[in-house]
Amino acid sequence: DGMGAGSGMPPAPDDGGPYGGMGDDWVPVPSREEFHQALNKIRETISVKDFGAVGDGLADDSEAVQRAVTSGKSLLFPPGRYKITRPLSIPYSDGSSNAVAFYGPGALYPGSVEIEGSRAGSLLPVLDFSSINEAITGITVEGAGVHFYGLGFKGPGYNVEGSRAVAFMRDSPNSDDLDGAIINCAIHKWNTGVVHRGRALTALDSIFVLCKEGILLDWPDSGYNYSSVVQTPPFAHRATRIMRNRCHCLQRSGSGAAHNAVARSRTGDVLRWAMIRDNPC
Repeated sequence: DGMGAGSGMPPAPDDGGPYGGMGDDWVPVPSREEFHQALNKIRETISVKDFGAVGDGLADDSEAVQRAVTSGKSLLFPPGRYKITRPLSIPYSDGSSNAVAFYGPGALYPGSVEIEGSRAGSLLPVLDFSSINEAITGITVEGAGVHFYGLGFKGPGYNVEGSRAVAFMRDSPNSDDLDGAIINCAIHKWNTGVVHRGRALTALDSIFVLCKEGILLDWPDSGYNYSSVVQTPPFAHRATRIMRNRCHCLQRSGSGAAHNAVARSRTGDVLRWAMIRDNPC
């Protein structure tokens, strides 16, 4: 057919040879195996809009986002405002991996101090729980190894006692190592930004805006027995990294004392192997 050896044309892609370009400027292409590996990698991260989310701030995206976060897939949130009208949850999955990641473009870009109005810019995807004017937990994470990157969480207000943007906690079966992560996120108008009930929290490069407190390092009140090793107070929060976060106008507590730190732990709990630094307020 005039193609192939001696024709001046490259071998077909099926042969794993080079193609593309003009003249002799051919570029290599992946083999079939490499192509399918790349395709499978892309499929591992899917968009929340593939589950029906709209992200226009008007449509109720609660059901779509709930389906998405329980799909077991790493998930991309395109820029937009996702209206959520009920608490969401990521359940514990016994016998399989719980580790997933949820991605957005990021919080700490220029002009992102607020996540509402013109100062929010157009890049930050925001999970907007502000229409629920009661003490809620925006997302309860029971699985281990769940990470949030570059997302915004807008709450009902710092004065709504008990409201929390994200709570990493599992009471049954209990676990001491949850390995949750909040990275490059914006937490806006919550009583408490993040609760981590167990060890190994990573909170990096995030901003807490108009919250009463940023991060609470917590521990289960019951179920201390893990594989015949009895956990007794004081508990040790180890493998904790809270660094380079920003506190913007953390509100005063009921006693009138200002919360001047991004994180606190409960009375009686202790920190062991913790890196908490460079968190300006």
